[in-house]
Amino acid sequence: LLASVAIAHPRNPQTESIRFCEAYVQCAAVALLEERLCLGNSLLRPYWLPDSRDKHNCHEKLRNDYIKLEKMEEKLDNMLTSCLIRNTVPFNEQQMKQCDATTLKSAAKFSYGRSIYYVPTHCFTGVEKRRERECGRVQSCCAAVPKWVSGRPGN
Repeated sequence: LLASVAIAHPRNPQTESIRFCEAYVQCAAVALLEERLCLGNSLLRPYWLPDSRDKHNCHEKLRNDYIKLEKMEEKLDNMLTSCLIRNTVPFNEQQMKQCDATTLKSAAKFSYGRSIYYVPTHCFTGVEKRRERECGRVQSCCAAVPKWVSGRPGN
């Protein structure tokens, strides 16, 4: 007879707050990518690629530039995460109850790297509305977001 025992570790109010800030930044980046994929309207072709019948081969000529832009966006997300972590505050008792694992799981996440493996739905609502819909619950659990959310690209 085998028994499995799960040991519950007490949640740290500071660590929990940081986890939600990190989840918010990733969720906001996913929301931006989803809205861009809506514009490209294709899962297999990046949003920035022109029509596959492009006789000037623009997508190939611009590929390195878009790779640089993607790296810059990743760096921006890392900077935003650092800023939110520096400016967040530990959870109070109410937040410890409200901001739980279910709330954390509600945030959109990248499937692999900085990619998603699904076709976005609810297209053309705009990045801000998409971010509110997909990230609102984790945003409310990162006290530092209201100070910085208006400076996020895509608003």
